[in-house]
Amino acid sequence: MTDVTPSIIRIQAAEKPQYLMVLLHGVGSSAQAMLDLARSFSNASSGLAIVVPDAVDPFDGASSGRQWFSVHKITEENRIERITTALPQVREIIELEAARVGLPPKKIILCGFSQGAILALHLLSDGFEAAGMIGFSGRLAGPVAERSKWPFIHMIHGTHDAVIPLQAVRDSATWLKQAGCQAELTEIDGLGHQINSQTIAIAQKSLVRIFNSEVEVSHAASA
Repeated sequence: MTDVTPSIIRIQAAEKPQYLMVLLHGVGSSAQAMLDLARSFSNASSGLAIVVPDAVDPFDGASSGRQWFSVHKITEENRIERITTALPQVREIIELEAARVGLPPKKIILCGFSQGAILALHLLSDGFEAAGMIGFSGRLAGPVAERSKWPFIHMIHGTHDAVIPLQAVRDSATWLKQAGCQAELTEIDGLGHQINSQTIAIAQKSLVRIFNSEVEVSHAASA
């Protein structure tokens, strides 16, 4: 069953899903542009409910598309303020969708591309509880505070990304590790600022790892 509306796309094969994946698109894009990626994840797991929301604001750099925050005149100095301002709206969308399918935060998987991955990373660094996160072409705006417990985070990035430099993503992985998170970074040689079949295949394997890590935690808790 696929339900497409102007503001959100929902894909749910099972009546009672085991996990909720939230896909966040990049700046100037839309939920519709993430539909093929959503379907690839849905085909990989029948127990996964997927929601792909449109960003709240219209893109201010063109006549179409949406944005989570503006990148007009963005700098390293004002980047974190713009991200922080956008987080409450994103958090509200996620929490409403989790409540709709009846799943707790620990059963939420965040996934995003570019600006969407940036927001997912900052949601987790802000203390948001989740099962895991997969980010395509995303980064942090700067060092983050320590957390006692982090979910699995996998960043996937092209070495030829001209929008978000590879070094910024390497720095992000370092900041996460300094904050107590064993984040993983996979660099794709020759890839630009995009998602392709190779990165999707890698992400699907990460999805399985998130499922398996949850099973391991459950078994350990009941031992």
